[in-house]
Amino acid sequence: MAKKRGNQLYNAAIQDGLRHLVGQRPRLSGLEDYIAKHIDPAKLREVIGGINNHIRQQEKKGKQLSDEDKAKLIYENLANYVASGGVLDRAGQEVILKKSLEGKVSKSALRSLFSRESLDGDKYLDNVVGAFRDVYGLLKTGDYAQRMPELAYAVATIYDLGFLNAAVDVLAQQGLIDERRYRVIKKAVKEKTKVAASAATVAMEKYATQQQAQAKNQQQTQAKKIAASILAVLGAGLLVVSGVNITGNVIGSSFNNFSGMLTGLLFLFAAFLIFIKKK
Repeated sequence: MAKKRGNQLYNAAIQDGLRHLVGQRPRLSGLEDYIAKHIDPAKLREVIGGINNHIRQQEKKGKQLSDEDKAKLIYENLANYVASGGVLDRAGQEVILKKSLEGKVSKSALRSLFSRESLDGDKYLDNVVGAFRDVYGLLKTGDYAQRMPELAYAVATIYDLGFLNAAVDVLAQQGLIDERRYRVIKKAVKEKTKVAASAATVAMEKYATQQQAQAKNQQQTQAKKIAASILAVLGAGLLVVSGVNITGNVIGSSFNNFSGMLTGLLFLFAAFLIFIKKK
């Protein structure tokens, strides 16, 4: 049972470390299974043995450690080491960390330049994908993608490019793609990422200004509706007033004629406002 609990602790720490490893490099999102396959068992046993040896040394020095303290030390140190990429084999480090890339490309100035371009492109992609990671998650929580298709397409493109960038590294590490094609694809990924990031921000601005315009139109429509109602009430009031027999003299007759004309104009204006509102 103790061994089973130990294995569960190790596995949990490894999974946590892998999440942090990918979290530090958003372009690797979706490649967790690939990374897990490139954990070197020998390195893993070595680091676990080193952590347990450290615990034994602490106990020999008289430090009292509970089972909870030991579990915490194992979990934190193992997770941190996995997150650093230290347990990856050579292929994993070349693709994920690019640690061996500098040594391999030092044969010529051209390859050295290519290496710097590649690493700069990966750093840029990590920044962009990381910046839009939360936006990508939010778009998947509701029907936002359907309501804002241009934004959804741009953000999804950024994520797809992150995957493509890592996939090309895998092919290159296995020798399945030549340098020229590798360089062309990496450059194209970086440039298209810039275009997609710009398109995403433009789409955000577009949808935001559309919302403002719609709110303004709604306010104007409501104001016209209220004005039309007020004018209609005023017109009805004047009709009532004009129907009252004030006097039979010229002044009364003139007032009735004027109020009748005004009432008609008010009704016409109210009808016009209602027509504009419907339009």
